[in-house]
Amino acid sequence: MYLWWDSEIQTFLRKDCLRGNRNGWRCAFFNSSSIFDLINLESLEAQQLVVPLRKLKNTSDTQVELLSINGHTYFSKVVDFSSRKIESRLKYCFWPTRGVWSAFIAKRLTEAGISTPKPLAAGDKFHRGLVHTSGLITEALVDAQGLDRYVRQLQEAEVLPLLCRLGKFLRQIHDIGIYHGDVQLSNLYMHGNQLGVWDLDSVRLYDKIPTVCRDNDIGRLLSSFLSTRTKDSETDRKDIVEAFADGYGHPVPVIKTALDVFERHPRQLHNWDLIKNKLTVGW
Repeated sequence: MYLWWDSEIQTFLRKDCLRGNRNGWRCAFFNSSSIFDLINLESLEAQQLVVPLRKLKNTSDTQVELLSINGHTYFSKVVDFSSRKIESRLKYCFWPTRGVWSAFIAKRLTEAGISTPKPLAAGDKFHRGLVHTSGLITEALVDAQGLDRYVRQLQEAEVLPLLCRLGKFLRQIHDIGIYHGDVQLSNLYMHGNQLGVWDLDSVRLYDKIPTVCRDNDIGRLLSSFLSTRTKDSETDRKDIVEAFADGYGHPVPVIKTALDVFERHPRQLHNWDLIKNKLTVGW
């Protein structure tokens, strides 16, 4: 578990980002981003230089969209915590907020040669010491395609080679200690011929990924693949599991069990699950 004062987080904040305040937001700017030096967002909006291009998600507490800022296209995600339980807000007094954490994980992925959108800025608003709103701006991969849409368009002959690639890709992520936590097809993408991962909010980082986390990621990804590929697919479930296992480099029974367990009990692993696992079986 990484806390605000963890040495890696502090080194990242000190060396890899520029911090400041803008219009009540505590901001961090990454990858030599100049967008928030331009940005007084309110004045840019007044000048009509911030233009919403497309809503990607619009719920009561989460807004995801493509924005044009001063003629350049960016991806924006803003989460409103004001209506959430106090414990889910209190944790950010100790843990990095979502935007900063996503940027930190993106750096890890990039250093390992794994494609992910480049983070440019994160910002948080606090009210009475608790996080109220958290936001992230990244580069926009406008020609990237979510893997859920990509998989629906595959020819039968392309299915098993892609599953082998997916197995290798997830193994690469796990080998650097990253548990994604929500690794369904919509949170992966194809950019050109390169696989990538986005939506890093649920990521947990370990020296060595716990087995319970590994299996949950495997089960979620394969379950997502099977549900996306539709009933019309001619590819057998057994062949799907074997192709993925070949890419991941684990025995077929291990992969099959991970899928079977997830399908019986699909869930998000929370910190208490991981603590119980450590106490009962060890990591």
